[in-house]
Amino acid sequence: LGYGAVQFLPQPFNDWQYTIKGDFNLSPNHTLVTRFAGQNNDALNDQAGFLIVRTDLSGGNETLNTLYNFLANETWTVNQSTVNQFTYQYSTFDNRINATTDLDLLFFPDGLAIGRNGNVPQQTIQKKHQFRDDLTWNRGNHGFKFGADFTYVPTLGGLFAFNSAPEYDFNFNADEIALNPDQ
Repeated sequence: LGYGAVQFLPQPFNDWQYTIKGDFNLSPNHTLVTRFAGQNNDALNDQAGFLIVRTDLSGGNETLNTLYNFLANETWTVNQSTVNQFTYQYSTFDNRINATTDLDLLFFPDGLAIGRNGNVPQQTIQKKHQFRDDLTWNRGNHGFKFGADFTYVPTLGGLFAFNSAPEYDFNFNADEIALNPDQ
């Protein structure tokens, strides 16, 4: 049928992170900092429980995450008492939790669940732009800071299609059914 018992459900996790950064002196009064960062990771079976796993290999899932971020920051030293700082940041986030099988979900009273995981599929997606400007002004022993921050999120959404496969709930545990197939 495609179902297969296991003693342990593998739960590997792989993660890749990277950053590229540049600092530039545009003039004696202007500096620019740029940064690009990314992260990609994947995991198996993180929705199936930890230490006590009440499923088989068909009850697992695959989790995939992709994140990217770009930042540019320009600092302008207007004079000895005034500094203006402008920041732009763009980020994306894509999280997917996929099923690893299309088998029907079989659920037993003792908590054993085999077949397609009921928590999948899921997805979260986001794209975001952030604009920020800060002006710092020092006067004597006092410091004043003024600024604005605007965030634009053109993409925000996802799906949560739990229980998207047929589920069959039994009145007897799997071992009881195996010992008494006529019940």
